[in-house]
Parts: sequence; structure tokens; C-alpha cells
Amino acid sequence: MQPKHLFLFILCTVFLNGCEDAARWAYDNGLSMEKSRAGLEDQTLTTADGIEWHLLVSEPQNEESTDPKETVLLIHGFSADSSNWIRFANELEGDFVLWCLTCPATDKPPAH
Repeated sequence: MQPKHLFLFILCTVFLNGCEDAARWAYDNGLSMEKSRAGLEDQTLTTADGIEWHLLVSEPQNEESTDPKETVLLIHGFSADSSNWIRFANELEGDFVLWCLTCPATDKPPAH
């Protein structure tokens, strides 16, 4: 391999590795902004049998509220997580109390 080809290979490798980090940063920040717009907050719930559930929960209604809101539980499909519901939750914000959960059988909850 000629030195200039080796240099180009190393240069491309460095740039592509940097792109992955930048893409992950952009994805994480975009997801965080979408959650904020939808009024969702990250929560973790541990059941009595020790199972940890990752939830995205909208702000619950006030006890004094004269207009009670129904609670909607949103469960993702196979090979997904709670973040699949964020844009949908954005459309329902304010009309319902939303619980979007990541089933513990999935690999891992999204890193936040």
C-alpha cells in the first residue's frame, strides 16, 4: 500500500468514527427535545419482584382539577422501546395522562 493511500485510509477512518459520535449526540439531543415538547419525563419503576421498568410519563393532573384526564398506557412493539411513542404523545399532550413504557424483556432501555 502506498503511503498516500494509507494516509487517506487513516484519515477516512478517523472522520467516520467522529461522525458516529456526532450522529449519536444529534440523535440524543433531538430525542430529548421531542420528549420535552411532548411533556414527557423519564422515570424508573422497580416492582416488588425486582424488575426495573423504564417509563416516559406526562405530567399527571392536579388533584383539584375539574376536568379529569384519562390515563393512557402506550406499549411498544417487538424490538422497540418507549421512545417510539414520543411524537404520538406530542399530539395527545394535555388531553391525557400518558405512560409510555419500555418492556423489561427488551435488550436495554435507551441511554438518557
